[in-house]
Amino acid sequence: ERAGPQTLRPRRGVGTESSGRSWGRHPRRCRPIGIRPEHGAEEEIAAAKPHESPEDSIRAYEEMLKNDPDDPFAAFNLGEVLEETGEFAGAEKHYLAAVKHDARNPLLQFALGRVRIKASNHEAALPELQKALAIYTEMGSEEGQGTILNAIGRANDMLRRYDDALDYYGRSETIKRKIGDKSGLAKTL
Repeated sequence: ERAGPQTLRPRRGVGTESSGRSWGRHPRRCRPIGIRPEHGAEEEIAAAKPHESPEDSIRAYEEMLKNDPDDPFAAFNLGEVLEETGEFAGAEKHYLAAVKHDARNPLLQFALGRVRIKASNHEAALPELQKALAIYTEMGSEEGQGTILNAIGRANDMLRRYDDALDYYGRSETIKRKIGDKSGLAKTL
């Protein structure tokens, strides 16, 4: 059995802001949990390890997708690298491919909404963010809810829906204070 989006974990600190890391220390964005690579996949996994440049990472993930176009791990990771380089249309394309494999994965829904916000497509971001919020609420993940509420607030802010934005920011702030998420709270405030 291969790793799918349901077995992916985000790197620590995934949010609506850039990580600020240099490419020389670029971490793998998500990793399979408890699943061994298929026979022959070790080379692909090694190729996807951190690279000195985003171009090297992009080439590695594109090669993985050539070998297996339905690989949500490669699609998601390629989307994240493209997003960090400002190639939002390409990132959106690859996030959509990953979402097709697991529409109930809130991380994938959030990534799609986040890149749409960055591409100034705020209205299109809202449905994806609402899906992610519903999933995180169902899961009972307060941290996830706080992050998504903040992103929904941002999208509404950019759409000049200030009352809605304030409501979502306030809900995010309440959760982040409750769980002691100072870093997330600073992004909300």
